[in-house]
Amino acid sequence: MKTKQLFLLSGIFTLFVLTTLPSCEKEPDICANSAFSLEQFEENLTASLEAEDPMGYAYVITRNGQVEASGSSGLARSVADGYKYMSIHEIMHVASVSKTITTAAVLKLLDEKGVSVHASIAPYLPSHWVQGPGISDVTFLDLLTHKAGFNDPGSQSFSATTYDNLKSYVAAGASPTTVGYYHNAYHAMFRVIIPILWGEHAPSSGYYDEATCNALYEQYLQEEVFQPIGVTAMLNTNFHNPLLAYQDANDSYGKGGNVDYSSVAGGFGWCLSANDLAKFWAYLWYSDDIIDDGMRVYLTDNYAGLWNSVENGTWGTYYCKLGGWNYGDDHWLKTAVLKFPDGTQATVFVNSNIGTSLRTIVTNAYDDAHGCF
Repeated sequence: MKTKQLFLLSGIFTLFVLTTLPSCEKEPDICANSAFSLEQFEENLTASLEAEDPMGYAYVITRNGQVEASGSSGLARSVADGYKYMSIHEIMHVASVSKTITTAAVLKLLDEKGVSVHASIAPYLPSHWVQGPGISDVTFLDLLTHKAGFNDPGSQSFSATTYDNLKSYVAAGASPTTVGYYHNAYHAMFRVIIPILWGEHAPSSGYYDEATCNALYEQYLQEEVFQPIGVTAMLNTNFHNPLLAYQDANDSYGKGGNVDYSSVAGGFGWCLSANDLAKFWAYLWYSDDIIDDGMRVYLTDNYAGLWNSVENGTWGTYYCKLGGWNYGDDHWLKTAVLKFPDGTQATVFVNSNIGTSLRTIVTNAYDDAHGCF
């Protein structure tokens, strides 16, 4: 069902049914001035998603922070898994879109503490950690843009970003570079740095162990980022009947279910609904509740937390972050969030494997929504 919603940046959220608008015939000749049709964008998007034959999908389209359309189709859980329809309110692991969330939290906290993004991370690592050569040269911006150059960044596996592994990467040292190397470890390192930089609820011993860092990272994000804007997010999906990941629409049994990401989070791990992720992005770009224009410069100029952006899109720069998580045997959860130059944003969730990148699907839907309508 397609719906229209409004994010009021005071934190109030209203949902109401979108009245069906009469369609306009497209003129046969090229217009003198090409126009963008949000209705055509939504039509293009849903048609492309349906063509991929996913188990289920959900989307939210906003314009300058206000929700203009949303919808869903298919299943969150198959018949064999309990038969549950997909919706924009189904909570899903957004995987690497968590990097954008962590980036926003870091920029907010740096601004609050008056610490430069160009400052060294060294003073904000646990005092009992051994710091290898070059760690003092690594800046906050280096980590945010994946240019820290850890000598041993480890694998991209689920357990690669545990506290002990992060500690070992720091001990191995780093050589900051001018070219980014995408790795979950760089944003996961902020699960340790944020608690120390925040300084609230610091352990009396001053010893930031694994449990302390994990808990305070989550607490900061909840208290200082999510709760003030009315967004529900979690690192642990141990709740009733969660959405599952599938191979395709014909898959009987899904994977994923109840997972606790709290000990490995930062580069991945945050779980939100499409509705709440769209709301987060609306606040990120169109209010000062998370970060202000001064800090947004670091997002736009460095694509920090926006690794999948399209710099030379048809209509300008398309800021984008993709998330994908394979639970084995091609059981996928896939997420895309894109911001276009005219203020249009799209958040898309798919809970199965599809052949076409969500960035390509959303970008083409947007580009093809320009014309005579």
